[in-house]
Amino acid sequence: LAPRPASRASPLALASPAPAPPGGSVALPGDTYPAEGGERRPTRKAGRVMQPWFIRIQLSAYIVSCSAMAAYAAGAVPVFWHLAVEALLLAMRSVNEIGFGRFRIDDLIHHSSMALGSALVTYHRPFHPHAYLLTHMQILHFPMGLYYYRKLLYANTGSGGKLSTRIAFTEASFRLAWSFSVGYRTSLLMFTGARQFSMESNWTAGTIILSFVPIILFLDVWWSTFFIKVFTQVMKNTSVLDALEVLAAQPMLWVGAGVAGQVVFSEFEHANGH
Repeated sequence: LAPRPASRASPLALASPAPAPPGGSVALPGDTYPAEGGERRPTRKAGRVMQPWFIRIQLSAYIVSCSAMAAYAAGAVPVFWHLAVEALLLAMRSVNEIGFGRFRIDDLIHHSSMALGSALVTYHRPFHPHAYLLTHMQILHFPMGLYYYRKLLYANTGSGGKLSTRIAFTEASFRLAWSFSVGYRTSLLMFTGARQFSMESNWTAGTIILSFVPIILFLDVWWSTFFIKVFTQVMKNTSVLDALEVLAAQPMLWVGAGVAGQVVFSEFEHANGH
């Protein structure tokens, strides 16, 4: 393993792209990178390169998701319309991940919890007012769209040479959006559950909402360990504790948490259910 740098790099610091592997296929940062002596070290998928069509399909799904969220935020569509779009996109991404052999246990946990949440807010009438929570959880699709756009740029331009200005800007935007989204998602659920207990006296809703906090927190931190590897190429035992330490140092994480508190406790947001 390559030694960890003397001063710990930011978890989302820019990484140098990997050269194309033998055979002419495109190597994308985050899948493989060269170690000393020319040996290739795997990251997420041992010995595998992310296929361009897989990237395009994932990116297309995230673009549609972000567009639907923007329409919901603008008041152009109701929350259940947006959730119907997300359900279709979830099925599309699942087929894509399974078809390209990239469906893992964290994907199963994420997709299952999304399906459970969708069923809860759709078919359990007392939970209809909380449907907006599921929509807000999709905020993570903004950084994921940037992540796959970055992958597409590498696939289209090749992975040798300097990072282009567009790629560097995409990576910087991803770092900010990812940190903000991680801080926002968990905090929104925690604050909403606390409000149900303290202000609404709805213990059932509060308990159900808070039960999703460990799932969302686990997934966000687990995925963050992967992105630390992607953007720093530090492969030495990046643990969940490492990810928590690094995330806590990101100002945008706390900005996201603060915005979540404002959303939950503002009278305007509470009255309008957005």
